[in-house]
Amino acid sequence: YLTNDIENRGPSAARAGKYFLKLTRTATQPSAYPPDQDNGNRVEVTTASEFVERAMEDRWFGMSIWVPSWVDTSQVSSWNSIGQWHGSSGNDPGIIHLWHDHEDNLIIESRTAPVSLPTDWWNYTTDTVQYKGPMPKDRWIDLVFNYRFDYTENGYLRVWLDGNKIVDYSGPLGFKHSAGNSVAYVKLGSYAGDKHEFDRTYYYDEVRWGNGSATYESISPASYGGLRESGARPNPPKMIEQ
Repeated sequence: YLTNDIENRGPSAARAGKYFLKLTRTATQPSAYPPDQDNGNRVEVTTASEFVERAMEDRWFGMSIWVPSWVDTSQVSSWNSIGQWHGSSGNDPGIIHLWHDHEDNLIIESRTAPVSLPTDWWNYTTDTVQYKGPMPKDRWIDLVFNYRFDYTENGYLRVWLDGNKIVDYSGPLGFKHSAGNSVAYVKLGSYAGDKHEFDRTYYYDEVRWGNGSATYESISPASYGGLRESGARPNPPKMIEQ
């Protein structure tokens, strides 16, 4: 956790409060996997044992991200994740992905399949790019998500970037689960499929979750910017129950 990272051309201050999180994947970082296996080099934090998302429930999630202008993705040969809703067990696929692609775009992609897991899900899935646009850099950007993981037509995904709605999707989202079942957990950080190793850093702040009683205002980082008291310890993620 940091209060600023000006020396590395990062944020001069947190989005709100006092601290923010810095995650760096380096060229010299040892791989967690055998050399011949892709996606071995990553740095992530996860909510797997804390907050899990459940099927057929209205859910909210908000956060701020800072991407430095020096982060160059032009040599990314496959995918470069900076956040995802990962399936609730280790072999489940991601349902929502945030990519930082080789053309320096922010991509939001959803996945669905009318099958239960585990199975050979890759034979049934439909991946849909819900948003693609230039990656904002050298400033905090606010992302707010409102979603319902539902493999029927009752699913939805709505996303706001800096207060502007950029995704408004209704339809199947996720895999075949019964109502209330654990579906996914959130992972943030750099996780890539390319074998070319180079440094990349992403900063995160103002992370909070909400259930069906939450609102955009209760989740949006803009509602908290500069208003929360600065403490001696980092601000933990907030689960908004109203």
